[in-house]
Order: sequence, then structure tokens, then C-alpha cells
Amino acid sequence: MSNDKEIIDIINRITGKVFDANSEIKLSSAQQYAFITLCKKNGKKINKKLINNTFKIQNILSNEVNFKTKKIQHTVKKNNDSKSRNINKNNFAVGIDIQNIDEFIKLVEGKNLKKSDFIKDYFTDQEIAYSESRPDAMETICGIYSAKESIRKTGNKNDFKKIEIIHTNGRPTFKNYYISISHSAGVCVAVCIYT
Repeated sequence: MSNDKEIIDIINRITGKVFDANSEIKLSSAQQYAFITLCKKNGKKINKKLINNTFKIQNILSNEVNFKTKKIQHTVKKNNDSKSRNINKNNFAVGIDIQNIDEFIKLVEGKNLKKSDFIKDYFTDQEIAYSESRPDAMETICGIYSAKESIRKTGNKNDFKKIEIIHTNGRPTFKNYYISISHSAGVCVAVCIYT
């Protein structure tokens, strides 16, 4: 990306609003991931921590260091996912997430799940296929995103694609979790319990 206008255009596109360099904004979690994906597609890397809370656009534009990600080392434990989370096996954890469906839809380039970089970065082929098989694919994929976020809120730090929500007999499932997804009045909500 050669200039500040491209960054502002990305922010305006994913929010559906018009901001300028002096604007102070807060992005939803889905908007943050879409912003990171679109910047990456255009050759810039964004550290999520820098946009996690309310931030001034000018602060990102004026400080090139904000476009560099820190190298983070991940410890991967095989055969037992619960060890990679800070969850005591004798306890349970609850996660909840809510998403505005219309805001989420703005993040899907061309409203095409298979061609959207954002969707391809955070969802598996099976999740995309399931969503497309449903009457409202956008609502369904938004619900799956909400379920993934609720799982991460229990302490699961796995990559979004490794948290694959499978539907069995119409029910969303992920190992060791009970999940419920609901849609109403333009929002979806997901609740999960880790056991």
C-alpha cells in the first residue's frame, strides 16, 4: 500500500462509515481480523494489539512500526489440546460472543464466501460449504465466527482455522465443547461450555 488513503479506504469499507486520519475508532473483533487480512493482502502487516482497543487512525498512519508484527513463538502440545489453554481439566469454562450480522457481511468481499480473503483466512472449506448449504449463508458463517470467538474466550488460543465448527444433526460441535448458536433481529450470539 503506497499511501495513507488506502488504509483509510480499508477502514471505511469494513465499517461502512466514512473516517479520516483524525478519527478515533474502535473495531469489532471481526472488523479487526478483516482489517488485518485486507492490509496483509496489500503488503502490510498489522499487529492486532495495536487495534484491539479504541485507536486514532493517524497514530497508525504516522508510525510505520505499527505495520510490523512481532514474531510470537507458539508452544504446540500434541495429543492434548487442553494443555495449550490455561484451563484446569477439573474445571469448565464458558465463552460467549455476539456479532452484528450486517457489520459482519460488510467484511466479506463481494458477498462471495469462496472468494473472500477474510473468509478463507479464518474458516475451513467444510465450514464454508456448510454455510453455503444453508438458506442464509452469511448469517450462518457469522454464527460460526461467533462460535469460534466464544471458544477462544474460554482460553483456547488455537488459530481460527484449527477451531473447526462441524454440524452434526444440525448442532454445532467442537471437541470438548457444548455450543449453541442463535440468530435474531440482525445479530447472532454463540455460547460455549468447555467440559
